[in-house]
Order: sequence, then structure tokens, then C-alpha cells
Amino acid sequence: MRNTMGIDVSQHNGKINWPMVKSAGVEFAILRASCGFLEDTEYRRNAEGAAAAGIATGTYGYYYPYLDPIKQAQILSDLHNLYPHLILPAGDLEENPFRNSISSKFKIPERLHRWDSYMTTLDAGQKAALCWEYISSGYWNTYMFSTSHYTLMPAEVYRAMLHPLWQPAYRQGLPDQFYPFLNPLIQQFTSAGRLPGILTNVDINRTLLTVQELGQMGRTLCPTFSPAC
Repeated sequence: MRNTMGIDVSQHNGKINWPMVKSAGVEFAILRASCGFLEDTEYRRNAEGAAAAGIATGTYGYYYPYLDPIKQAQILSDLHNLYPHLILPAGDLEENPFRNSISSKFKIPERLHRWDSYMTTLDAGQKAALCWEYISSGYWNTYMFSTSHYTLMPAEVYRAMLHPLWQPAYRQGLPDQFYPFLNPLIQQFTSAGRLPGILTNVDINRTLLTVQELGQMGRTLCPTFSPAC
């Protein structure tokens, strides 16, 4: 069975020796391009270094619930489009909404609406593709999902279900049951990996997809959940 290894990195991983990372068996890398409204300080160096080493790349943006979701998505999309990334960008939904006095006032329908605005803007910036969502089952079920909201906001929840899912490594062992999503297509299985070429701990990911299939996911291949599949 295919087991493709990848990593995700940000400026917190410092200067990376990408040829060494490639020699360790890493086939894809998802690079943090933005954090809210800010560009990751190592993004461009990582994008150029990973590509030169022959590693397939994508990007992600860390989403803040209290900042303008459309502006955040536009910044990520613009940064992503600076380079010919194979993998579509991912929205990273993990910031606790109760850490900020503004977002703590948002009820679930408003959180869903703002996240939907972020993802639809990101999709539009990639010519209507379905971009990745990085969300844990615990986060979704705690802060974003309630069965009652399927009747209140069916279109927004349904659109969230269509996007391919990348699941964080917040616990050891098998992934948590993820509802309404069926399957994470990329599983981040550790945040404490060690690899040559990276001086810090690094997030390591696995997928059963080939690199080429990762590149098509959200464009032509069926995402995590779709009536068309």
C-alpha cells in the first residue's frame, strides 16, 4: 500500500536544508505562507528551496477567527500564487475562538459563516477548486458543529464537507472519528518528528495518495465527501 511522507513547516522550523530533507524520503511539503494578515518570514525561502530539491509543495494559512476572513484568504491565495505549487492551499482552523474577546462572542452560526467566507474566497482564488481544510475532529465538534445547525445553515456546512481534509496530530494512535467529514486524506501523525536538515521538531504527515494524486485533489479527484463520488 502506498504511504507517502510529507512535512508541514513554518518560520518556527528555522532555516531548512531541503536537499537533506529530500534525501530522508520526504515527498511533499506544506509550507505556512500566512498567519492571519502576515506573511510567514521563511515562506519564500522554503518555497524556492523545496522546489529546487524536487519536493512537491503546497501552502497553508493560519486562520484567526476574529480577523476579516475574506482578507485572510486573499492574502493566503496571493502568496500561494507566487509559486507553481502542485498542492492546493489549506485553511488552518485551530485557533480557539475564546482566546479573543471579539471571536468569543461569535456563536456557532457566525463561526460557520466566517469560515465558509474564508474557504469560498480561497477556492475562488484557485479558480473555483476545492482547497484543503486542516481541522481536528475535536475542534470541529467543540466549536463549529451542532446537529441543529444543519437546518440553520445547510449550505455552509455542506460546503465544508466537500473540501478535502487534512487532520492534525493532537493525539496518538488512530485518527479520531471525524463527523461530518468521513476521512482525512492527509494525516499528520506527529508534531515531534526529527529529520536531517531540520534542527527543530517537525510535523510529519502521511497519505495513501501519490504526490500526483495530492496535486489533483480538489481539482478533479473526489474530495473527502461528495455525492458525486
